[in-house]
Amino acid sequence: MFNIIRPGLQRSLIRLHSGCRGSLRSPMENVLSKRFVHLSHNGFGSENAKIPCMISQAHWSGKIGWEVGSLRGLRQFSSSPTRATKAEKSESGQEKDSETSSKSSFSEIMQMLKLAKPETKLMGLAMLFLCVSSTVSMLFPSIIGKVIDMTKDDSTDCIKIFNREIPLVNFYVCITITFMVGALANFGRVVTLRRVGERLMARIRLRTLKKLFYQDATFWDKQKSGDLISRLINDSTVVTRSLTQNVSDGLRAGISGLVGISMMFFISSKLTAYMCLMFPPLIFLSLVFGRRIKALSKLIQQQLGSLTRVSEEQFGFVKTIQTFNNEAHEVGKFKTEVKKLYDLSIKEGQLNGYFYGGTGFVGNIAIIALLSMGTYMVKAGELSVGDLSSFMMYTIYSGSSVFSLSNFYTELMKGVGASSRVFELTNITPLINPVTGKKINDIDGDIVFKDIHFKYPTRPHHTVFSNLNLKIKRGEHVCLVGPSGCGKSTISQLLLRFYDPLEGEILLNGHNLKDMSLSYYRRQVGIVQQEPTLFSGTILENLTYGKKDATQEEVIKACQLASCQEFIEQFADKYQTVVGSKGASLSGGQKQRVALARTLITNPKILILDEATSALDTRSEKAIQKTLIQRQQKGQTTISIAHRLSTIRMSDRIVVFNHKGEIVEQGAFKEMYADPQSELNKLLSKNEGKDSTEEELDEIEEAKKSGN
Repeated sequence: MFNIIRPGLQRSLIRLHSGCRGSLRSPMENVLSKRFVHLSHNGFGSENAKIPCMISQAHWSGKIGWEVGSLRGLRQFSSSPTRATKAEKSESGQEKDSETSSKSSFSEIMQMLKLAKPETKLMGLAMLFLCVSSTVSMLFPSIIGKVIDMTKDDSTDCIKIFNREIPLVNFYVCITITFMVGALANFGRVVTLRRVGERLMARIRLRTLKKLFYQDATFWDKQKSGDLISRLINDSTVVTRSLTQNVSDGLRAGISGLVGISMMFFISSKLTAYMCLMFPPLIFLSLVFGRRIKALSKLIQQQLGSLTRVSEEQFGFVKTIQTFNNEAHEVGKFKTEVKKLYDLSIKEGQLNGYFYGGTGFVGNIAIIALLSMGTYMVKAGELSVGDLSSFMMYTIYSGSSVFSLSNFYTELMKGVGASSRVFELTNITPLINPVTGKKINDIDGDIVFKDIHFKYPTRPHHTVFSNLNLKIKRGEHVCLVGPSGCGKSTISQLLLRFYDPLEGEILLNGHNLKDMSLSYYRRQVGIVQQEPTLFSGTILENLTYGKKDATQEEVIKACQLASCQEFIEQFADKYQTVVGSKGASLSGGQKQRVALARTLITNPKILILDEATSALDTRSEKAIQKTLIQRQQKGQTTISIAHRLSTIRMSDRIVVFNHKGEIVEQGAFKEMYADPQSELNKLLSKNEGKDSTEEELDEIEEAKKSGN
């Protein structure tokens, strides 16, 4: 009977993840995917080191008042304890686990509810609308009963309400006005809750994204962008629905239940007492299934994150997949993840089936029992037919409300499961805080690496540097040379403080890097990698990424210094040319030059080139050489990481590393190259002509003297 009379209620409460499973690649997911891929694959050694600043530059104040403030006060949820076997669990242990689980669930619910605190006023207004609409709805059974009793009277001109005769015309006019008020209140409730939901969802996503961008490299080394996108998009949607629509449905059910039971008690206290006997079984079922659904919901969200991660990776490397003819293999991998999600969803469907079947059975048995007792009371003259009709309708309303309250708890547990995945991100404290420290401007002095010991956190058994000592003078162009994996790029990672050394210190003009504000310091450092990251916008948008207020003159000058002005002007749309995803419409050399121009616009005091000219032709490389010479004459420091002879020869000093990360040789290129036994010559290819190299060296020396 519950299923027949209130199908809309069940449909609204059975919603699982319809909003979060519809599309694996929403517009927001596309944007976030690019940001996370840049960070996790390229970012912490790339020229996009200033990415964390883009969130702090955004202003989300105004009409909607989104708060993108600090996440202090949020406590990280602990993961569920590992279940022991039945033989290992004693009775006291079971009671302790149950008590701990209850306390944990309560604290998690309270933490999730705190997310809606900024929307207290709007939520209060929505609840006011809810009270009005619910009260109006609960008048309907009483009206039906009065009309039924009225049909037994000979005179139908008046209706008796609270022992007062009211003309039928006035009665129907009042009822019509009351229902209009209820309709308006219902409209206000829906609109207000939608606004609250959208604001809440935006706030959760923005806070989470801000927290993510301020995490250090150690965090990103361990994360997968697909899972982060799933948490940011899908989990936040589940949490928002749990805090808005689900809370609204729960309060509506509570109000309807209280009003309904009050009216039932007014009609017949005896029948009401019997009806209350069905509450304990429903409450028991909701508690039992609520906990199971909470755990299963978290597993589903985790698997959804895994599915998003796999698809995001496949879309990003589709050309590689096609090159190796591995389409079938990748489809099989995706199918495996889909099957896991399918199995978990089926389990959740079975739990829902048991829950709805059990509560529906209890409710229907209660209805039949009350109807039988009510019929007996009518025959005994204790109730009128109209009162029994009203009572049975109130019973259905109240029973549905109790059913909805039990379902409200299970839906709330789904939200708690999703929120724990979000809070796992927002509660992480970065090992390196980019916003604390001193704003030091005079870093254009010597750079000193003093007694550096370092291992990557993800490779704790592999030592990169052991007692490294390196000094780079102000205005010097130093080139780092060595075999792959010797730690050359790690120098740039440490200099940008994506990682901290285990021992030792890094000094810039006498200032310890750990004492500096990274968000301020990184604005004075530029880095360009061999595979630079370009965003899927226009060339101009990429060029001004590090300096949004750059003038046209600054852009053109930087492009001339990076030798990219010529090819940009050849495009039909010039600076408004769209580069495509990851700069797909540009060649490797063009991307490197655009990335170099983007960095030069910021006029960094320290420039790091990590194989940044590897794809350039001879003409473009010579133009870059002149640019680097001009920087040197201004006292600006340049650090190059290179394997190519044409790049190495441009530097003032060469530092050679061995495979253990130790400095085995350093000095000027001309002297080192002239020594056949030098470590440099052991690394360089013997196919390059020595005479031509010496001629090119003479050209560089002449350029330095002339200042070109």
